[in-house]
Amino acid sequence: MLTYLLRRLALFIPVLVLISILVFSLLHLAPGDPVNMIVGEDRPGPEVIAAIRKEYGFDDPLPIQYLRWASHAAVGDLGYSYRSREAVTQVVLERLPTTVELSVLSIAFGLVLALPLGILAALRRGTWIDAVSSAVAALGISMPAFWIGILLIYLFALTLRWVPPSGYVSPTEDLAQNLRLMVLPVITLGLGYGATLTRYVRASMLESLGLDFVRTARAKGLSGAQVVFGHVLRSALVPIVTVLGIETGRLLGGAVLTETIFALPGMGRLAVDAILSSDFPTMQGAVLIMALWVLLANLVVDLLYGVLDPRMGRS
Repeated sequence: MLTYLLRRLALFIPVLVLISILVFSLLHLAPGDPVNMIVGEDRPGPEVIAAIRKEYGFDDPLPIQYLRWASHAAVGDLGYSYRSREAVTQVVLERLPTTVELSVLSIAFGLVLALPLGILAALRRGTWIDAVSSAVAALGISMPAFWIGILLIYLFALTLRWVPPSGYVSPTEDLAQNLRLMVLPVITLGLGYGATLTRYVRASMLESLGLDFVRTARAKGLSGAQVVFGHVLRSALVPIVTVLGIETGRLLGGAVLTETIFALPGMGRLAVDAILSSDFPTMQGAVLIMALWVLLANLVVDLLYGVLDPRMGRS
């Protein structure tokens, strides 16, 4: 297992370096001049602008700028925001808990939705339960997150007035209010996530139910619950875990829209605000942290493979 972990970590580092190069290059190819953001509404002369470019290193070739930025980022220094003049690392750390909370709750909601629906649909294949499960999954996949969010706000916040339409309160300040504010964002983000998982759970369970070991387990006199949860589900979890890792990136993409719709002060909204204001250091820091998150999620998935199937851990 240790060799398996070291092999995955050896792949992790070069991928992270490649992502950092892509993030830095693509953002610097985007339209907009960061000097305009630094000077704000002031209109200094050419000499002042040239001095600013030299001070921030904008006159250096992009490879030199990247190496300077990457060397600082490697020790946790992501630079300073052009807009707020705050350290990007501090801003990211302030916004990160909101996105972590939203993502974790959305994953939990998706799993609570997907596992029962997918398992029941596989066990009752061809029945009305299977039809309802497939309809719910198709509806969740086909509806964009921003449209789901707007509908939820209109119905539960503006019409029924059960929950607030937007805003955020830290769980350390008021847990009850935090949960009330997070209900709609979690449903918005987790519905599509759970719908996708439902289809994979159903397909994976159906495949496992047709294997020889299931007939052997039933022949030994095991109950239906013992066969399903003790044997079939464990075998079906490997492809399901794969989807969990893949869908993490899409989950973060949905978090950008969800945080904007519900005015959540998270990483997604930070990235959007930074892009609109051409705040390069904040953009780079936010995108890099989200990319790191996806890589860590896939690393966890790789480790879970070794737990679910020891043969993979020895390979």
